Formats: sequence, structure tokens, C-alpha cells
Amino acid sequence: MDSWLPIIGLVLTALGLVLTGLGFYFGLLPVRDRTRKDFERVQPNVLIRGTSIRPSRHSLFAHLDLWNPGSVIAYDGTVSLDGLPDEADVREIHPMPTGIWNVYQVWLELKPDSPIRNTRLETPRLRIRYRDRWDYWYELSYPVTQTQREDGLFDIRIHTEDPLLRRPCVAFFKMRKHLHETP
Repeated sequence: MDSWLPIIGLVLTALGLVLTGLGFYFGLLPVRDRTRKDFERVQPNVLIRGTSIRPSRHSLFAHLDLWNPGSVIAYDGTVSLDGLPDEADVREIHPMPTGIWNVYQVWLELKPDSPIRNTRLETPRLRIRYRDRWDYWYELSYPVTQTQREDGLFDIRIHTEDPLLRRPCVAFFKMRKHLHETP
């Protein structure tokens, strides 16, 4: 019987450590979730509010209305379209004040010699990149379809209903640090 005492002590110690670890883990889950939600609340949220494709004499122009329903400024925004060598820059995209729409208009010229107009691309996307106040980069992308015309060129359509947002992966303790720095 005395030979079982060290084994029982070891089992009880291990069980105590496991239960303490589980209690600590499940006690930390609400803090982790609240930290993530608080961190997301102080991030920019750039979206396309409206698009149109307008013809001109020799080109098409993609007109985009960008807006930021988030609570903070998005910095160094760029708008690019696969198969288009140029991109548009939007230095700062301010949050939407109550009752007013801050819309940033962006124009992309789609010339006939641009690959998006004269070559079928596999999965073209419109990409909007921007950073937050801590220099984390975000990329929002929208699918684009090409429809071939009789003259061999392609018309395009930007589908704003199904965006894909790539957010940075920020560690829990970095989020906590940034939140404590936030006024």
C-alpha cells in the first residue's frame, strides 16, 4: 500500500495542474475575445460603395466610390486592377462622420492595349490595399468578370457583393499593447 502513495500523489498533482490549466485557459477566452473585438473596432474598414464603367472615345473608365464606415483613418490606400499596369492612390480615407458620407472617388483608365481589355485573364480581381495606424496592411479584393465583345476587346464588371478581406495576423499581446496606446 505504501508503494501506491507516490503514484497517487503524482496522479493528483497532474490532475490538479490540468484542472488549473483548463481553468486558466477558459478564464482567458473571454479576455481574448473582448481584446479581438476591441482591436477590430479601432481598425479602418474600407469598402466600395458603388462602381460604374464608363466609355470614352478610346478607353473605358472604371469609376469607384470608396468609403470607410470604420472608426479610424485608413492610410496609404492603393487601388489596382489585375491586368492594368497603373494604380490609383488615396493618401487617407477618413471614417464616415455621422450623417455624412465621405466618399472618395477613384478612376482607373482601361485602355484598349491593357491586358485586362485584350486578354482573357484567369481570375482577375480589383484590389484595395491600405494600412492602419500601426502600419499593418489590409487587402480587400473584389472579383472581376470579362465579357468579350465583337471587336475582340473585353468589357469588365466588378462584383462588389462578394469581397475578400485579408487582415494582418496580430498577436494577442501586441493587440493589448496597441489598445493601451489608443486614446
